[in-house]
Amino acid sequence: DGKFLYGMYQIEGKIADAPGVVSSYYTRSSDVYPNSIVPDFSEIDWEFCNGNQCEPDTIWLNSLTKAQSCGERKVTPSEYQKLLGSSGRTGDSWTTYTLNWQPDFVAWVLNGTTLQKHWDGVEYTVGSSGYSTQKTYHSPDLASMQVISVWTDPNTSGNFGGN
Repeated sequence: DGKFLYGMYQIEGKIADAPGVVSSYYTRSSDVYPNSIVPDFSEIDWEFCNGNQCEPDTIWLNSLTKAQSCGERKVTPSEYQKLLGSSGRTGDSWTTYTLNWQPDFVAWVLNGTTLQKHWDGVEYTVGSSGYSTQKTYHSPDLASMQVISVWTDPNTSGNFGGN
């Protein structure tokens, strides 16, 4: 069925950086977001935002376990540039994105540098855009498929027109 439970997943990509476009690479346990039919849902996200509530080329990291978000973080270009010792942005060049998903942790790795690593059962301060809270992290535990997608964020005036 194309689903896997745990592992290290890696892609090399050049992110679309047009205003209003969201590029993403993620795992998800179902084609349907959580609802009364599919109440249990897991997801691990790399999303690349270009507008809505963040500066262009911001990376959004998140995961959902039992349909609950736990571990969200926005990483601005200045943050990842400092970590990588580079002035480049995600839309400038081909970049390696890695998800290391294990029963006891999830790590998001950019060009070999860990941007975020959360251990199962450990409490973290999570959030962004003026919001933060304490959450106990739980590593997703449902077999999931890998997805690569690009869409227009409906909450911005930008429209990348499929380019």
